[in-house]
Amino acid sequence: MLVRGAFALLDLYSAGNVVELAAMAVSDPVGIAMRFLACLVFFLAGAAGYGALAVSYSRRTHASRSHAVLGVLGAPLLLAALLIAAPAALAAMGLLPSP
Repeated sequence: MLVRGAFALLDLYSAGNVVELAAMAVSDPVGIAMRFLACLVFFLAGAAGYGALAVSYSRRTHASRSHAVLGVLGAPLLLAALLIAAPAALAAMGLLPSP
């Protein structure tokens, strides 16, 4: 389940990078740096690797599909909840500076 979650998070991050690259290619193709392309390829390869690892692990252990779905949906939702809840909790305690 955790491997599927890591795969889902890397997939979301890679999809965001691909959308950003497409927007940059439309607006300013000259501004695309090689380091951005290298970063994109690195994360795409990482997502593919984690996907292959998740599929092979699921087949080897005969994991149920519900575990895969829970990992793929649960990890991004948990991360989103943490990124929303942490600033809200800090603001409620008065520890987050106001703009």
